[in-house]
Amino acid sequence: MYEAIETAEILRALRKNVPGIFVRDHRGNGGYLDVMQGTVFMFDYSRWSEAGYPAITLMNLLPGMTPRPHLFNGVKLVRPGYQIQFRRMREQLSREQRDAIEKDLNRKVF
Repeated sequence: MYEAIETAEILRALRKNVPGIFVRDHRGNGGYLDVMQGTVFMFDYSRWSEAGYPAITLMNLLPGMTPRPHLFNGVKLVRPGYQIQFRRMREQLSREQRDAIEKDLNRKVF
């Protein structure tokens, strides 16, 4: 088998240690959970009002178990791996936040 982390554990560790985190749920369309941080307010001309949009996408996950490497079926991505997602998120977090997330997950992920 392969090494994996429950997606709920990853989200719990991120919510605990990184302020301003929110999750967009695209599972209804067969999509991913987008973990985002911050909000940018821009004027939306279609509604003639100011609207908030996510500033940074930190990672994309599927619900359930998240494997360490990406899993492919031929050339189609089946499950994104947490190793590459955390590596991509590394630049957006401070050293203290990364250490706290690794402590909560009980493993080295960055």
